Parts: sequence; C-alpha cells; structure tokens
Amino acid sequence: MKDDYYHQRFQEIVEADAELYAEEFREELWPALLDSNVRYHGSPVKFVYTPYIIGLEEWRFYRSFIKTFVGIANKVIEEYLHNPSFRELFPFSSEMEEYIMLDPGYDSNFPVARFDILFDGEGNIKFCELNTDGTSAMNEVRVMQEILAKSKAVKKLCRQEDISLYGFELFRSWINILLDKYRQFAPGYRMRPTVAIVDFATDGVKSEFQQFKRCMEEWGLKALIVDPRELEYDGERLFYEDMEIDLIYRRATTARIFEHLEEVGDLLAAYKNRDVCVCGGFRSQILHNKAIFQVLYDYENLDFLSAGERSFLERYILPTGPVKEEIIEGEKIINDKDDYILKPCDSFAGKGIKLGRKCRPDEWRSSLEEACEESYLYQEFCRPGTIDLFTAAEEKIGFEPYHFTLGFYLYDEELKGLYNRAGRYDIIGSDYECVTVPSYVAASENTAVRDLCEEVKYG
Repeated sequence: MKDDYYHQRFQEIVEADAELYAEEFREELWPALLDSNVRYHGSPVKFVYTPYIIGLEEWRFYRSFIKTFVGIANKVIEEYLHNPSFRELFPFSSEMEEYIMLDPGYDSNFPVARFDILFDGEGNIKFCELNTDGTSAMNEVRVMQEILAKSKAVKKLCRQEDISLYGFELFRSWINILLDKYRQFAPGYRMRPTVAIVDFATDGVKSEFQQFKRCMEEWGLKALIVDPRELEYDGERLFYEDMEIDLIYRRATTARIFEHLEEVGDLLAAYKNRDVCVCGGFRSQILHNKAIFQVLYDYENLDFLSAGERSFLERYILPTGPVKEEIIEGEKIINDKDDYILKPCDSFAGKGIKLGRKCRPDEWRSSLEEACEESYLYQEFCRPGTIDLFTAAEEKIGFEPYHFTLGFYLYDEELKGLYNRAGRYDIIGSDYECVTVPSYVAASENTAVRDLCEEVKYG
C-alpha cells in the first residue's frame, strides 16, 4: 500500500529549478540542522531535501495493519507467559526470563515501540525489525520534519495540491503515556513523580534524552538522566544520589542490562519488589529479540492464533530460522547464499549482519560456522524498495535512487508516527550509509483529520 503521487509531484517541482533548491538546502536547511540538538554519538544526523509523503488512505491502512499485528504480538506474549514449552523457543537466559515473567504493573506489554518494514521489489510489505527496547530517533523526526516543512519546494507543493502536511508529535504524547502507566502502577502516589531517563553513559542518544528531559520539566516534572549502575536501593526505595526515583523511562536495552547484571542489581531488585515503576518492563524483550521472526514464521508453534492471523504472518514475515550445524550441511543455504542474510538475535543499527551475496562461498560457510557458536538467525534476503532522493551536494545535484525502510512509532500499542531511513547499500543503519527522510501525512484543506488530531500541522 504505497502511493507515490506526492513524491512525483515534488520531484517535478525540484527538477524545474534544481540549483535553487540545492542552494536552499546547503545555505538554509542544513545549517538549521547543525544549529539544532539533533546528534547521534556527537555527530549531526544526515537528512535530505526530499519529504516522504503519504495520503490519509495510506495512513489509515497502516493504522489497521499495525492494529492487527499488535493483536498477534500480544497473543504471542501471553503464550510465552503461560506456556513453558513455548518459552523454550526463545534464547533467553534463566536470569532474563525471570524478569520477563514479572508483571510490570500496568496494562501494556510494550508501551513504546518502533516496528520497521520494507517494501520488496513488487511493493509488498515485509517486517524487518521489531524494536520494543530503547526505541529512539524521535528527536530526528521532530526537528527534521519542522525544517523541511519550511522549504520552498515543500511549500510550493502544498499550494499547488491544496494540501496541508501533518508531522508527528512524539514527546508530549509519550510523556502522557508514561504518566498514565505510572498512575496504573501506583494509584494515589505523587501527582508529579521524579522521573529518571535510564541508559548506560556510553550508549544512547544524549541529545534526545536532553529533549525529553526539557519536555518533562515543562510538564512540571523533575527529570534526570541516569546510568543504571548509579541507582541505589535501600530495600524500599530507589535513589539516584539523594533523590528518590518514582518512575523510570527505560532506554537501556534488556540485553545491555543483563550484560551488566552484577552492576545493576539495585535497579533489578527495586523492579522485582514493585518499588519503582519501570516503563517499559522487561517483557518487551519477547518481541525485541530477533528470535521472534523464527517463532512467527514457524506456524506449527502458533496454533493459538486464528487462521486469519496466521495468514497475515505468512504474508508479511520473511522465512527465518536458527543457524544450526544441520542447516549448514544442507545444500540450500550454502548453494543459494545470495538468497540469505545472517542476523544476530539481539542487536540494532545493522550491527553484525552478513549478506550472502556479499560473501565468497568460503566466507559464507565460515560465517555460518561462526554463527553456530552464537545466537544467530538466517533469513530470506529481501532487497529494500527504492525511492528517488534529491542530492544537493555542489559536486552532484539531482535525484538518485536510495533503498529505504519505513518505521512505525507505537505509543501504548497505537500508531503515532513514521520514521523513514534510506541508504544506497543493501543494509541501512548507523554502521552503514543512512540518511533520514522527513515524513508526513497529506490531507486537503477541506478534509477532516480527526485521526491526526495529535499530530503537527504544516501549511
């Protein structure tokens, strides 16, 4: 379900005076990004002079699509919680499983998430990542959609097509969800809890944490950015230095938390004893770990789903399985290496991924043998669809094809925003070429947009 009409119209506008718009990007838009607080590990995040625009019909399709998948995901989580044999399908340590099984104290299994999809060569949707742990890049969305919406070409498109563009508000809306979960966890507790944004000091996106902190303080909350190793628990209350923590916005991933198990014991003890509200809880790991793709693809394990739900997964989940010695000895994955990709079960940003088509036969076999010693999956390779993006560099001006993935932000398990990343290589991620494409929903001026009432209107 992808409509390229607005993209084609934008391309026509820019190509009519490419030098003008390239100069605007170099002289106005890129400097605006440099003046903003959008950084990833200290460096400015790249973006392009091209919007990704969808219509209301496509937006509503995505809302329905995500609602169906969320229903399936919650059934999978419930099966994990109540079926010991089903739990054996996941590669979690006994320590991690103990905390996954704990009730977080509120009604959502994954309060914040971003589900990423790609379009194959025929325009069909395929899930490529389920991020329910440490979900990020909201600040990129906020700043870039505001900058590009002010550009000459985007304003001209809106005038010619008689449309407004709607971006996505992902800060105040999240704080509202965060406080709602706290009220469920601790009814009658403080109206204005002290909030800790928790991640390891060497990880995370500090500029984004600062933006969340500012928004929380504008809300009247006391907010701190804290390394989980710095938290102290007295058996009843959790502290950072001399400040009692009521509510944690967890950005540290479950995998990182359990890598430092002995150093974060106070946080885990407070969570286990229900003496601090942690949003989100550790059961989000059930979806976050890439083993979920193996589980969702193996329909023999999904008899608790309806026929319609299994048909949905068959359509949208790529063939996936664990890397084992018997897989290597089989002919297909060795001889047809160009059709497969290897993924570590618990990683992000494209880290550790290996493409069969980029390996010599001996390298591919060696990669498979190494993967047997770790927690890896093989998955059918699906080259991402392409979109033409405008390059404004002085040495090269014009549109050229980029692969892209589309992310769906979910707050309280409902679709709240889009995140588009693109690159010219087969893997898109911060360890490879990656640019952000500001995204919007378009609606004509005389159209009711009640289902976009929480979004940001431009034009």
